[in-house]
Amino acid sequence: MAAAVLAIAGCSVTDLEENNAVSKDTFRLTAEITTTRTTFDPAGYKVAWDADDALSVIVSDGGIYTGYMFSKVQDAGDNVFGSDNFVMTETMEALSVIYPYSEALGSIVDGNTDGAVTIGSAAGQAQKQTGDNPGSNVDAPLYGYAEISSEEGWSHIEMHHAASLVEVTVSNSASADLAITDIDLTTTAGCYLSGEFQINPQTGALVAAGTDRVSEEASLDITDVTVAQGESRKFYITVAPFTLAAGDAVNVYVTANGSRMLFRKEMTKERTFAAGTVNRTSVDIASVSTITLDRSSVAYDFMENPDPEQVTLHVTGSGTGLVWATSDKYVVTVDNGALTPVGHGKAVVTVTDESGAVAECTVTVNGVKDLNYGNGDEYYNKVYLPVNIEVTGADGQPVVQTWLDRNLGASQVATAYNDYQAYGSSFQWSRKADGHEQLNWTSGTYANRRIYGTTSELAADRSNAGNAFILTDDDWADDANSEVDGLWGGGHRHGGIDTGYAAPLDDAMQENNPCPLGYRVPTSDELYSMIGGILGLDALPANGSVTVSGALNTLASSVLHLPAAGFSNNAGPTGLMSDAGSAVGLWCNTTASDVTAARRVHVRDALLSTAPQSRARGYAVRCIRDTALPTVSLE
Repeated sequence: MAAAVLAIAGCSVTDLEENNAVSKDTFRLTAEITTTRTTFDPAGYKVAWDADDALSVIVSDGGIYTGYMFSKVQDAGDNVFGSDNFVMTETMEALSVIYPYSEALGSIVDGNTDGAVTIGSAAGQAQKQTGDNPGSNVDAPLYGYAEISSEEGWSHIEMHHAASLVEVTVSNSASADLAITDIDLTTTAGCYLSGEFQINPQTGALVAAGTDRVSEEASLDITDVTVAQGESRKFYITVAPFTLAAGDAVNVYVTANGSRMLFRKEMTKERTFAAGTVNRTSVDIASVSTITLDRSSVAYDFMENPDPEQVTLHVTGSGTGLVWATSDKYVVTVDNGALTPVGHGKAVVTVTDESGAVAECTVTVNGVKDLNYGNGDEYYNKVYLPVNIEVTGADGQPVVQTWLDRNLGASQVATAYNDYQAYGSSFQWSRKADGHEQLNWTSGTYANRRIYGTTSELAADRSNAGNAFILTDDDWADDANSEVDGLWGGGHRHGGIDTGYAAPLDDAMQENNPCPLGYRVPTSDELYSMIGGILGLDALPANGSVTVSGALNTLASSVLHLPAAGFSNNAGPTGLMSDAGSAVGLWCNTTASDVTAARRVHVRDALLSTAPQSRARGYAVRCIRDTALPTVSLE
């Protein structure tokens, strides 16, 4: 597909510097934009503007974003748009165009750039489109952004697409005509496909506008379409761009003659469903059968019953060649119908027979059990809850993080910064929960003993260090095989420390991960953005300090209720706590340039420090979910 071009007619940068006000008569934006607004043609996307269409434009000028609505210029042609209040300057870095403008996008004017584009019918809902085959109606438009070429004096702007199109060919090999009423798309990787998205003005990429406003499903609601026996038809669905790794799959659900069938398309290698591309897949319906499950929903509540009875789902109908799957293995797993609840969230368990017929059961789990829950040590018999918090990511865009509501080992959520029942355990860096971290807290400033005592003998094996707290000035292990990165999933990439890297949860680098299933120790990027966001700091230094005011109360009263647990003294004879009640201390998974040290955050009431510390020092651990939950609500 040839690149579409926007051209600014009748002005130059010099003209604009002399003329601070530009009217519709002297400034026009002519657009040659490709879209699926009304028609799709295999030869390319075609434009067909409605009479009330307009362009929403976001401009970045010196890092400040301003929004405008460009209306049609009367009698100037279908593709000519202009704005009374748009002034172009030499300092502009990016200009984003969202088209066509509609109430569904929200008005982006007067400097408000919070409006989000909607891929689908409504925020957080699966999109509804109509139509099939080339030439028929595809309601949802593609959205795009403009990359300005300053070398050409701002006169030429190249338009790019910011959404992707999926073409599904449905073939009928069955013995009867098929009435198609729905086609739904999901991925096994849980990618966001529809809902509200922000466009990053600097990259043009779609960014989820709050995970509670996006959906992992894209849907095509079809009316009066029949695929005759022996024939096939094509259907088109607009989705947000996404990437799948080898082994991930696209789930294509087709509802025909009242039966919903699942066709799973597994990726043999990494595949990107990129913006502006048409991605083709096909399904063949050989027969139509119906299967059902004896239960459509199952709910578990670890807070009330952490050891629930076994639930096994049973299939009625044809039920041959059954394949079971779960949409989130960190919520629930399934083995031949037998469910195992894992952790807080909502997941869909599906069973598919050899004809493609599918039945589903929605499973909800309330609470997250400690990784060592039920291993015989009562210390670990704790159940946590997840908390979502929105922070600013490295690219300046909002990111949702899901954290546990307490430090590992804490008996309750902190009611104040010196609530010792919320202090929890104190881990040496990259050690697992083997007992060394256990403390007996008796007041807001004092833990009277380490439950398994201390030793001065270094561990020869980082993954099997015993249960005593190891007293040393540097690293607690003499283990060359893992001395660089430890075993909490951090690592060196591209010749240096990668502050945003977390190894896959099943990787050997995560061997000592003390967090519940699906959770891990945060990266330094994640920890710094969380702490900085709560304290209202734009960024934390990688190795330095920041003056703060009233930090302890601010952290304790935040949605994460971070208490001032202090740190374990690795050089003292007892390994007990210092700064309890006067400093928040938390580890991340990131090492330091000195392999005997690692990164952490240490916050007093008036001073925050990110200077690396000895790996033998003990700090609290607050776990983050490897993939954020769209919402912690189970409703």
